[in-house]
Amino acid sequence: TWDERLCQRHSLCVKNGNTCSDLGMCICEVVDEYAVGIGPTATCIPAENMNFITPALKAFVYFLIALVLVVAVGCFGWIYWYRNNLLVQVAQPNCLGLIILGCIVSTTTIIPMGYETEYRDSPDIIGADVACMAVPWLWGLGFTICFSSLFAKVWRVKQLFKAAAQFRRVKVDNKSIVVVMGSMLLVESVILIAFQAVSPQIWEREVLDDIDGYAIESEGGCTSENGWWFWLALILFHVVSLFYAMVLCFQTKNIPSDFAESSHIFLAVMFLFQIMILAVPVSVMVMDDPVVLYFVRAFAVFLQNFSVLCIMFGPKMYRIHTGEDTNATVKASIQSTRPKNSVSGVSSSGDFKGSVRRFSIDSNKESSAKYKSSSIVSPTSDSSDMEKAKEDSSKASSKVSRITTTIKQETQRLENVLKHRREKILLIHNN
Repeated sequence: TWDERLCQRHSLCVKNGNTCSDLGMCICEVVDEYAVGIGPTATCIPAENMNFITPALKAFVYFLIALVLVVAVGCFGWIYWYRNNLLVQVAQPNCLGLIILGCIVSTTTIIPMGYETEYRDSPDIIGADVACMAVPWLWGLGFTICFSSLFAKVWRVKQLFKAAAQFRRVKVDNKSIVVVMGSMLLVESVILIAFQAVSPQIWEREVLDDIDGYAIESEGGCTSENGWWFWLALILFHVVSLFYAMVLCFQTKNIPSDFAESSHIFLAVMFLFQIMILAVPVSVMVMDDPVVLYFVRAFAVFLQNFSVLCIMFGPKMYRIHTGEDTNATVKASIQSTRPKNSVSGVSSSGDFKGSVRRFSIDSNKESSAKYKSSSIVSPTSDSSDMEKAKEDSSKASSKVSRITTTIKQETQRLENVLKHRREKILLIHNN
């Protein structure tokens, strides 16, 4: 045919060591090449390199996902098994469960991160577009559920101990915690809904290199015209929330860790903060390489969730499984949280009693000295002076007796007040 003749005489097919077919198309000898053109334009070009994520990397990332899920399920089972332990009870099991749930949701973000396809005409392009928007939704909601639980734990303890320090009763029930968590979820949801409605992410593939208009290398990824503004809003909201949580941890640093866990929460928040601060700029720097970008983002999500689970549950598990009497330890912590009983300058009822006794002794000494001084009279003193001295001494003794009785009554009253306030503090802890 003429096409075959033109292919043999004028195309690059034969010059590159290939042969022409009867239809004038090039028959490629190299497996990784395919034929394009016909007649004088017939040639073989390399197969398109779409820069898909390698199977080995995906297998490693899925192993990380499985590791987090196994640890999370183990933590759920541990909470249920030791639900009657006082250490678990004061750690607020509801919040611990929500922390685990948030870590699970956030970890599943890695799955849609690895979803890939070819061009916009691919049959699974809708799935790719859904996966693109599933990433911010799963990451944002998972992070907020986990972090708001950490925040609610330290916020609740701060409110209780603040009220106890002011000797007033306050009840911070689950409804108050739900309000705090719901407020954070509302802000997160508003940003995500605006993201979804205004400028959602879609799958796009960009050609990096071509031969005569035929792509030989390309890369795909999720793109959005104004998506970076919404990503920035999400990150800023998370950073501000993490910073305020660290402030609360600092304010509750003196509260026993059996109640506040401020040191553990502070470490968890610091890990979240540092990973976010490092992962964002690194992701921007490697954005041109989709494989490296996938690994950085997936590993950052893994570190966030795995570190939170280890920090929040590791110390508790260690204390219980090493045989520590955590019930006695927590009870001792409750006793240590009682106030110093400082009322009107008297540090305690014992000190107040000592002051009463010292006052009574000093007053008696004073009256005795006065009596003695009044009793020492000259032989020439008349009987009227003696009677007057005895009368003054009797009045002084009566006055001292009345003062001593009043002080004892006031001491008893203050002891009853302090006892009542201690009971209120313990009642607040139990609630």
